[in-house]
Amino acid sequence: QESMRLRINHQDVLAMQAKGNDNNYLMVILSTAWGFMLQEMNRTEDTYYCLCMPERRASLANMSDMAAIMDMLPMRLQCEPHHLVRDVVQRQNSQLMLSRPYSYCHKEELKNIVGSKGELFQHLLSFHGFLAGTQSYSKTGDGRLGVVPVELCSVDGKGIDLGVYFRYDGSSITVESLFNGNSFTRQEMEVIMQQYAYTLHRML
Repeated sequence: QESMRLRINHQDVLAMQAKGNDNNYLMVILSTAWGFMLQEMNRTEDTYYCLCMPERRASLANMSDMAAIMDMLPMRLQCEPHHLVRDVVQRQNSQLMLSRPYSYCHKEELKNIVGSKGELFQHLLSFHGFLAGTQSYSKTGDGRLGVVPVELCSVDGKGIDLGVYFRYDGSSITVESLFNGNSFTRQEMEVIMQQYAYTLHRML
């Protein structure tokens, strides 16, 4: 795997915060921009992407159950040229709740639901460390529950061609891509990341 990192322009971060400083809303803006980029690069008005998100109901008592730690949410973006960005973002925000039940579906089930014969997702967008905020694990207790804490910013892109990981510290946003060098060249990834930054900037 190879990696590449992009830091979102500070003025764009301020513009997003002005629209809504709620972390969840920032996440929706960032993921919708990715969907817009996919539409533009693939010349389509209908596209799909997958979000990796923390399950907010997770607790130490059920951390051994992977379904309680994170959700893999399928997202669909349908947008025609005359649609307003504000309306699309609001619709995607609502779709997060609608997508929750499908986080437990096998990808073959999702393909049948949308009537697709090809692969829906060749990559994922991870916000697993985006919503939780910074935490220190220097003192982790006595481990009576048999849980070993790990940093939420850790990444694992094994088995996929591209993982895109978003980080937010309250003032800056970074986007890190882990990609299969046999599927993408560094030049191709640079184009994708630059196109994403440009698409996000145009949205704002």
